[in-house]
Amino acid sequence: MPDQKLKLNILNFDHPQETIEVGLFKEKAEGLSPIAHYEVPLEIYDLYPELKEEEFEYLYSDFTHRENADYTVTVDLNNSIRFAKHYYTWRIKQHFRGVANITTPNFIKDIELWFKDLENSNKEWTTFRKFALKVNIGRITKFPELSISFEGHSRVYNKSLLDLDVDTELFKWVIYKKEKIKFEERPEEANLDMDQVYPVLNNPLKAALGVNIAYKRVRNKYQRYYNFISEFYSKYLDTPEFRSIIPITSNGFIPVKDFRIGYTSEGSNQLIFGRDQSGIRPFDGLKQ
Repeated sequence: MPDQKLKLNILNFDHPQETIEVGLFKEKAEGLSPIAHYEVPLEIYDLYPELKEEEFEYLYSDFTHRENADYTVTVDLNNSIRFAKHYYTWRIKQHFRGVANITTPNFIKDIELWFKDLENSNKEWTTFRKFALKVNIGRITKFPELSISFEGHSRVYNKSLLDLDVDTELFKWVIYKKEKIKFEERPEEANLDMDQVYPVLNNPLKAALGVNIAYKRVRNKYQRYYNFISEFYSKYLDTPEFRSIIPITSNGFIPVKDFRIGYTSEGSNQLIFGRDQSGIRPFDGLKQ
């Protein structure tokens, strides 16, 4: 349709400052964020050339303190793109710790934020709307980017693990101190604080607890998701507090340029089937 105005779920923002000074530590310690070897600022190799010869998996930083750091570096955020992505992801998560009901990194280390959906909660469980934020630098545009996606709903049982008499193997994810963590990877202090640990409902756990949740069919998921994302932007991102750390420059979500509509890169529609066969039609491929 030539008249349609498509938008991407992406916001542009400026670097609040183009260079920052950070301290990096060799040893892991409480309060420090791990920075993988491929994320460390590129400038570090100019100041500490011996690092090029060393094998290390992580360095650690809290992005604020430099006292007693093993390495102190002035980072150009336009140059060290992977570090910049990690840094902004950390800043956003710190901001939302006091805003979202639950925060957690998701499977690809972006930020997942949970907000209570009281209209769909009851005495047995609390429903949460989930949103994911992902930082990129110059992936779609020439500027830093923040993408927002709606990740659906999750439900947390309102009884703590201390009050439940079920097989502990049914617990996959739990909520502790406003964070979602894997039950198997829970901190030692959580074992002494089981009355503050709540399970995220999954299908086997629902069956064991006798929980029955009716499935609601949604006819137009696009419109529903768009409304959720737009509301999230207006309420949590288009604010002076958030803009002070991530200065959004786009007027809402960025539009799709006309020449990109209907365009895919060559070969991107190719599907891979068994016996090393490929094609663009699933029906034909499955017959081979």
